[in-house]
Amino acid sequence: MQVHTNLISSRNSGQIVPIDDNMNCSSSIPSNGLLRIKSNRLQLIVLRCIFFAALISIILVTYFIFSRDHSSSSSSSDNQASTIKVSSTITQFPTYVTTPMSTKSSLTLSGQKCQSFSFDPYVSYSSNNKPWSIAFGDFNRDNHLDIVISKTENYELGLYFGFGNGTFAAQTTISAGSTLFYVTTADLNNDNYTDIITVEASDNRVGVFFGHGDGTFDRRKTFPTGYYPYWVDTGDFNGDGNTDMITANSYDNTVTLLLGDGRGNFATQRNITAGDIVTGVVVADFNLDNHLDFAVTEFRDYTMSVFLGTGSGLFQARQSFSTEKNPWGLASGDFNGDKYMDIVVVNQRADSISVFINNRNGTFQSQMVYSTDAPAISVAVGDMNNDTYIDIIVANDYKNYVGIYRGFGNGSFDFPMKFYTDWWILFVATGDFNGDHRPDIAVLSEYTEAMNILLNSC
Repeated sequence: MQVHTNLISSRNSGQIVPIDDNMNCSSSIPSNGLLRIKSNRLQLIVLRCIFFAALISIILVTYFIFSRDHSSSSSSSDNQASTIKVSSTITQFPTYVTTPMSTKSSLTLSGQKCQSFSFDPYVSYSSNNKPWSIAFGDFNRDNHLDIVISKTENYELGLYFGFGNGTFAAQTTISAGSTLFYVTTADLNNDNYTDIITVEASDNRVGVFFGHGDGTFDRRKTFPTGYYPYWVDTGDFNGDGNTDMITANSYDNTVTLLLGDGRGNFATQRNITAGDIVTGVVVADFNLDNHLDFAVTEFRDYTMSVFLGTGSGLFQARQSFSTEKNPWGLASGDFNGDKYMDIVVVNQRADSISVFINNRNGTFQSQMVYSTDAPAISVAVGDMNNDTYIDIIVANDYKNYVGIYRGFGNGSFDFPMKFYTDWWILFVATGDFNGDHRPDIAVLSEYTEAMNILLNSC
């Protein structure tokens, strides 16, 4: 045992002393004792191996348990965030569905929300004679939404009476004036029946068909406008309780305001100067002062302009905001939930849409641009998946689909989802055609000269 003592002593002294290979240990240690020492050493080695193996196993098990718990915690956190986001959309607020290019919204009851968009395969209805735009109304007072379309050939309107289940009767026609572009509906003479308003571009006037409430109409009555009116919208601009009309006149760069007397008569208030080639107009209260304002698209100026109303039929100076190339149709809706109406413009030759967020005072932030993949002239808005956020629907010309941009409720939008239709879609509008409180889609195809209906199956 002297050797062992010397080794310990030497290590304590800080010096490493090698073992002498010539040292004769057997001379002082019996053979049976040597066997016991070797056996003890072997047991010690085995015990050490077992100990280290157990230690490594404990470390590995602890690591995997920790990793699994961390992963589960992250997954649980992600699921919780997703659940919170979804549940936040379950509100008792009504869903706003706007008519084409209009802010005259109708309330619908909230239904079942959907994570995405879903529509039945489209059903096609023949129209012929170059259909151009769509409007809705209950023309025969049966509580089912009916459809009217304008046409640029044969000087006629097409009527489709709804059955309330998403299907429509075959088209009936009404003879109209000259070239018809935009059509809209309103009660212009306060008789509680829906009337039809069209622009007769080549004759520089609007034509009004006063409804009887049974699906029939008086012969049209016309009122002069500026040069080559293209679009028309309605609202009470002077606060007298009667519906007025406003037209976008594309060839003389003006907007015509026609003030109604509530009995179906209109006086031209004045022509308001706007930008170069006014193609679209939309009416809304953009600054929440309880006076109606309007916005227009100016095709050649690459601008969208806003005119704030004073409530007397007069308007403040024009405010212009840059768009992309050749803005055409436009619509408004509250895209970020602040109660102020925002604006979306479709830029025909830029293959894009421009979204303008309201600064809560009737002025607007710079445009946010989203691609449309094709030229387009028509855009509509509505909550298409009932998540209480307004979405944007675009008609893609030269394509066979509409693109729906899902709104996030903060003023931004997702990439568009495609829903297939006939080819060359000129116009898109939303309305509840089957009474399920979910906005459906109607489009017009230039190629097939037909109307397509896509029922919302969300």
